[in-house]
Amino acid sequence: MTRYLLPCLVSFCLTYVLLYLVSTYGNSLSGKNGKR
Repeated sequence: MTRYLLPCLVSFCLTYVLLYLVSTYGNSLSGKNGKR
């Protein structure tokens, strides 16, 4: 059961981190455009 649950948890964490990076990257781009 744990072996099946672990990959799901890892994939969930990776998705969360990816969304966080994308949001941070988008905010930095919008900030640059705003200054421009």
